[in-house]
Amino acid sequence: MLMAVLKGELASSQSIVLIRAFKSMKDYLSDNKMLISSDEFYNLAAITAQNTSDIAKIKEEMVTKSDLEELLKNPSLVLR
Repeated sequence: MLMAVLKGELASSQSIVLIRAFKSMKDYLSDNKMLISSDEFYNLAAITAQNTSDIAKIKEEMVTKSDLEELLKNPSLVLR
């Protein structure tokens, strides 16, 4: 959620950590396939790919600190 609101070094680093954690979980499940069925694994892989795509879109649309400063200086930039 932090990444969806902020665009900065801390938000980006936390997002990377979170993505790596989920990838590690997926890799663990892949290495231990007996824990879940192949259908569940493929579903998990599809969801992971969709989440990665969604995160990239959110990152493109994020507002930066400088954007907020500019909006505060010039409120007419806000779309109504």
